[in-house]
Amino acid sequence: MNHMVTSLAKTFKSPLVDTIQSILQHQQKTAETEEARTKSLSFHPV
Repeated sequence: MNHMVTSLAKTFKSPLVDTIQSILQHQQKTAETEEARTKSLSFHPV
């Protein structure tokens, strides 16, 4: 999906496309951070 947004951003350079792209990037970073946190928690003995 990200490549579609990138293509659209090149074709139609608009604030809306930039906003969508930044939201998707933010969601991806949040998901990666959450995944890393979950993995690190699962390896610690309780």
